[in-house]
Amino acid sequence: MFFSFLVSLGAIIYVSSFAVPEKITDFIHLRVPYGVVPSEAAHILSGATAFGAYIYDPQHFRVIFKDVYLKGMLIKASLIVFTLMPDANPECGSFSLTRCLTRNDMLPSGHMLVALSSGLVLGKRSFIPVLICGFLLVASHMHYCVDVILSCWLVYYLERDRLAIKNGFSLQTF
Repeated sequence: MFFSFLVSLGAIIYVSSFAVPEKITDFIHLRVPYGVVPSEAAHILSGATAFGAYIYDPQHFRVIFKDVYLKGMLIKASLIVFTLMPDANPECGSFSLTRCLTRNDMLPSGHMLVALSSGLVLGKRSFIPVLICGFLLVASHMHYCVDVILSCWLVYYLERDRLAIKNGFSLQTF
């Protein structure tokens, strides 16, 4: 608990040292220029992870899809309605069906929700592909780091609650 407090305090002090920009500043975006990593790579990897999870264990995949992914998307839908974020893609100054279909569809990353939910089915063997998918999402400027990290936390807590309910524990014991 004390360690969490120190990390949070350190993060607040670090972030507070920067001037408030007009748009979101993502430190990976600053290091990986737009256009270096194609967004299709993240699409293919998140889709392949989901397909692999379905082939590996269709029944468990359906349970995770219903209890984790769909609930995560419901939370995402509520955040989209109440929070407008600037698009991570620098070409999305205006709406375009060909380039910016998911404009303002940032927080949390739906692609990462798919990859992580599929990773729950595949287990430890999915760690590297899911990690690469998260990096590709940010490096291709499809998402910000905060979108991907929030997806990780969201899937973690939804899966924890799913297991607690399945095992008959009260959520208040956690």
